[in-house]
Amino acid sequence: MEFPVWSKDFQGQVAGKDVRISLERRGSFISGRYCYAPCRTHTRYALSLKGTIDGDDIELEEHDVSRAEMPLTGFWRLRQGQNGLVLDGNWNSADRLQHAEVALKEVKPENDPGLEIHLVADSLPEREASSGCLDIPLVSAIKLYKDGHLLQTLATESQGTCEIYLPDWQDVNFDGRPDLMLVQYLPAGPNIPYQTWLNDGQRFIDAPPGFQEITAPDIDEKYQNIVSFWRGSCCSHGVNVYRWKGDDVMLVEQGSSYMQPLWVKGKAYHCYIVPGYRNGHVSWPVQERNGKLTPLPWDEEICSELDSSEHLLTMIQSATDPGDVRMETLRWKKVVTSGGARWCPEVPFLDGDKITRRVLKQSEYVEALCQKQDPYKEES
Repeated sequence: MEFPVWSKDFQGQVAGKDVRISLERRGSFISGRYCYAPCRTHTRYALSLKGTIDGDDIELEEHDVSRAEMPLTGFWRLRQGQNGLVLDGNWNSADRLQHAEVALKEVKPENDPGLEIHLVADSLPEREASSGCLDIPLVSAIKLYKDGHLLQTLATESQGTCEIYLPDWQDVNFDGRPDLMLVQYLPAGPNIPYQTWLNDGQRFIDAPPGFQEITAPDIDEKYQNIVSFWRGSCCSHGVNVYRWKGDDVMLVEQGSSYMQPLWVKGKAYHCYIVPGYRNGHVSWPVQERNGKLTPLPWDEEICSELDSSEHLLTMIQSATDPGDVRMETLRWKKVVTSGGARWCPEVPFLDGDKITRRVLKQSEYVEALCQKQDPYKEES
């Protein structure tokens, strides 16, 4: 089964009011969302659209998804013109008593390749996914058309969860030409696999293996990085930063989650920290400026009383040079207790705007954190 797909943004007017609209087509079905300008964050996706397309005619239902019951708020009847660049028609209220004219024009991205995309799958997409989003067509190919003529067929294997995934145009190698990406499937974690084809100016070719292995690639055009946030397990998250070198990519920065020791009002805590990405570099929450550190507030969602010495460390990043990052790690100190000699952790606590190293030899920590054997000897 072959059918057209697209994802487009439009701007224009409904009843003389400025609107911004995003629509996606999957075969004969269309869905999307819109807002009235200036489209503030909390209202940007308040109104949803869903319906069908038959030739150049589009019929849509409008719902207010900001309300729990998601009531029907209107009907749209539109007609495509100028090769789909323009949508004109009417809006009607849910009770059919109010009417308004609709005039929209597509907002084309700068790198739009001017190609029409068709997908080939083992069945046509349904308007509403049945059986709990299980009956989703398996896509086996992408067909690219120019002015009605088939240019190229790209083999793939992609299966969505509740909807077919749509191909996405991205300049992944920063050469000014739009490349093509497609999600393969949705795993349990954020490690989403993509298939990518590079635009060599004449045809689309497979991206190199190094790039294909990057999960959930986020393209940072400003710094020409490829960023990937990943999950290793329930308690292991991180971010990788890649850069092109010749015909393939190389890993240039990496950050992994850790337990940040925190000293608050005489009590020891550890907080689960996941690094981020900002201004072309892996970013860490503790920044150093003029010899002082960024305080980390205690947060009950990520912090708890210290009960383990595993993964304890403090990452400190220069506020003026993001590439300058140093690590303060845990050390082991011999402590004599009523039960004999033990090795207890000297922890680099973030204590306000400074690092304070404390050997946890108090009775409430000894049983949980201290060890009878020298950890250094065990490691050697």
